Formats: sequence, structure tokens, C-alpha cells
Amino acid sequence: MICLLGIAWTYSKMLAHTAATDYTLCVYGNNGLLLTATAPHGALWAAKGGVPPKKYQYKDKAGANTGITKEQVATGGAGKSKAQVKGKGSSLPVVTLPLPPSELPVVVQLHNSTTAQCWTSDFTNMPVKNTASKFLVKLP
Repeated sequence: MICLLGIAWTYSKMLAHTAATDYTLCVYGNNGLLLTATAPHGALWAAKGGVPPKKYQYKDKAGANTGITKEQVATGGAGKSKAQVKGKGSSLPVVTLPLPPSELPVVVQLHNSTTAQCWTSDFTNMPVKNTASKFLVKLP
């Protein structure tokens, strides 16, 4: 799971989820793009948290589209909005692990295709785990 905190994000900026907005997760190493995965617009998105909604959630248990099984974007002021992305399975893009030191630090972004808004987290700390099967780093 990847969790990003960031920009001020309001309900009006989230309106296009089910109609036209794709969300693309990008993970960058020091030498460039490591992976990209997109949760497409459509019926797999649902409004959650009241009227107006406080968040939108994407669910695809099979992870049929680039391996993303769950994605959530939530409203909030600057530093309080949140985005979470979970993925698994054979459709998820493969990153060769462990990441070599030359690829650190890691930057993770979630791009909104409609508004060009972007959540970004810079993971400048050394990884907690960096093995052939798992990469784990926490925000400073």
C-alpha cells in the first residue's frame, strides 16, 4: 500500500471520477521512472462519506487493470488530503528488487488526468526493508 498526503483537495476537484478521470501512480527512483499503474475512470469508482462525498474509492478485487485493487482519494486542506493505492497480482508492473542504492531516494506521485493535480511524497529516508521480495520505506 502507498499512502500520500498533500495538496488541498476539495469535493469539486473530485467530481469527474466516475465520468472521465483516471488516476496514475508513478514511482520514481533516482535514475527515473520505476513503475506506473493506472486506475481508470468508470463504474469501479464510488463516492463515500456522505453528501457531498469526502472521498472516492476504486475497487477491483482482481486487479485486472495494471494490478490496482484499491485506490482512495480523500478531501482535505493542504497537508490533510490523502490518497492510498493498493495493488497485487500478475497485472501489477514489476520492479526489480532489491533497489540498488543508485535508485534511492524514491518519489511517489499520484496524477489526476482531468485536473493535472498531483499528490507527491518524497521518501528520503533509507528503506526499512529492501530485499528481493519487498521494498518498504517510510516518510521522514
